[in-house]
Amino acid sequence: MRTKRVKSYLVVVGLFLGTQCWAGHAFAGEPTVKAAITAQIVNVDKNKPARIELTTLVSSPYLLKTAGLTVQATGIKMSSFKEKTSRRACKSTTCKQRFQIYLKATTACRLNGTYYAYFRFKCQTKSCTYKSNRRKKITFKLKSENFCANKTVNGTK
Repeated sequence: MRTKRVKSYLVVVGLFLGTQCWAGHAFAGEPTVKAAITAQIVNVDKNKPARIELTTLVSSPYLLKTAGLTVQATGIKMSSFKEKTSRRACKSTTCKQRFQIYLKATTACRLNGTYYAYFRFKCQTKSCTYKSNRRKKITFKLKSENFCANKTVNGTK
């Protein structure tokens, strides 16, 4: 049996998002939004950013456009935040979108923290009743293992 010492960066626990619903706000006809973290992957090369996938479901005829991301996690910076438009699926009642968030660890060894994704609604038709340019906020928390730690893996060739 051979013992090999490797650094472990990949084991990450995806966590929480839940549902955001803005239909109860004072603005008539404000679309309903549901969101979830559907992927959380830390690259084995710690110099490359971690990838987070945020999937949203918004009532038609609206879709979401990115309007910023705030990171409240020490030692983590956002590299990019954009929609993966090839995965967009808009139907007659809902529009499902996947957003890719890339996070770079500057001094941190965990992604633990609170994050705020901001969006604006965009109407896909001329018949939309909700007309506001306010930013909509989706709050989510990430938790990960220490991806800087060394792990020992035992196994045979």
